[in-house]
Order: sequence, then structure tokens, then C-alpha cells
Amino acid sequence: MGRETLAVLLTCYNRKDKTVNCINKLLPQLERLNLEYKIYICDDRSTDGTYECLKEMLPTHAVFQSSGNLYWCKGMHRVMKDAVADACDYYLMVNDDVDFFDNALQIMFHSYQEADGSCGIVGTTKAISSENFTYGGRDRNKNFVLPEGKEKECFWANWNCFLIDKNVVENVGIIDGKYQHGGGDYDYSYRMWKAGYKIYVARDCVGRCDVNSIEGSFRDKNVKRTVRLKKMFSPKGLPFYSFMRYHMRIGGKRHILLYLYGYLSNIGYILLRKDIK
Repeated sequence: MGRETLAVLLTCYNRKDKTVNCINKLLPQLERLNLEYKIYICDDRSTDGTYECLKEMLPTHAVFQSSGNLYWCKGMHRVMKDAVADACDYYLMVNDDVDFFDNALQIMFHSYQEADGSCGIVGTTKAISSENFTYGGRDRNKNFVLPEGKEKECFWANWNCFLIDKNVVENVGIIDGKYQHGGGDYDYSYRMWKAGYKIYVARDCVGRCDVNSIEGSFRDKNVKRTVRLKKMFSPKGLPFYSFMRYHMRIGGKRHILLYLYGYLSNIGYILLRKDIK
């Protein structure tokens, strides 16, 4: 029998230095695993040479360039679909802006083995220049579940670093490609819970990654109201379809008026020149 297989999945757009750093941090760790591996990357039509650089770096891997309108969730749907078609044993989702520690994958797989069964393992990240936690696993109330040298169960998982096996994929499926950008990772966490699979926070932090700044976004009260509204309705903001799809799946149709109120409240904050948390 051959070795088990690992698919590493990510999307990228116009941040070549970070993307290349991410790959360079992962490659030596992948070589140390007793697994066959293949990297699947969706470049969402970068204009800074990212795609060309990745094709040269990874000639035997699955690197493709999209039309430029997939954004994160649809891009992850595309690469996950390709990886599942190749019938891999494990699937590791990463964000290319994570500066991974040299033992990140060792931590992830050791935590998976300790969990002893099909599950999800989410890696925690800290800020680039501080010890503040930025991404990872959270409890039902969306409070951080912090790594403390052992696996700890959580409910929601960011996909900055997230590991699952083929059994999870066979029963839960792949990430929902109908979200316009964000939301798909938390949606998948909920679907795993519905299917009876647990998610655990890896025993130690796996890297450093800053939280996306609100400066210049629709959440920033210093931006002109017309610009904020435009940004809010854009795919990388808070698009109405994705917002409603997420809340309808998590909370059910009976609370639709509450979801509508929440969405309209954000518009109200913009018109009143307030920050949106």
C-alpha cells in the first residue's frame, strides 16, 4: 500500500510576498510528513506576478488562475472540489498571510492523532508583533478557545489553518461555494456539528497572522458614507445574499425578521457615521 495523501488548499490575490513566504514555510514541513502531498491553489487573477511565480515554484502541483471574481470562498470551493476528486486522505486549509512556525504541521497532525478519530483540528495564530490571539477556534459564544498544550474542543473554526480527514468530507461535503467571500468556514463548522463531528483547537499556536484592519473598510466611520455603503454591499464587505444565507442556515427561517433588522442596523450605523464592530 502507498502512503496516505494530503491536499493543501489555499487561495491568493495580489500579495505575492506573503503567498511565497507561506509556501516556503510549508514545503519543508510537508517533506517531513510521512504523506504524499499536493498543493491546490486558486489565484484570483493577481496582477502582481503571483500566479507566474507559483507556477514556477510548484510545477507539479495544481495551481490555476480564475477569472478574478471567485474571491475567497468560491476559490476554496474550487480547489476543494479538485482535491476531493483526487480522493485525498487529509485536507489542510490555510491562508497565505499566515507566517507559519517551523513545527506548525507537526502540531496539527499530532493534535489530530491525539484526538483519536475523524474530526477537525484548527490552528491558532497570534499577531505579528504582539502575543494577542487573532484566529483559531471559538466556543458557541464566539469566545476564543486557547491552546494550552492539549486538544480542546471548540465550535467555530477559522480556516487560516484547518485540518480534516476524508471521512469528514465524505459526510459533510465541501465548503459552500455560494458565499461571495467570507462565511464559508463558520458555515462548515456548523455543518460538521450537525453531522456529529467535533472540532478541536490544536495544542499549540501554529503561526502569526494579523487581523484584517477595519481602516478604509465599510466598518470605518472615517470613510465617506457613500463609499462605506458601496464597500458594505461588495463581495468582501457584508453582501446581503451571503449575510442572509449564513444566518438562515445557522439560525433558521423563523428569525428572518431579526436578520433583516441586523442587516439594516449596519446601514443605519453607516448613515450615522458610527463604527461597525
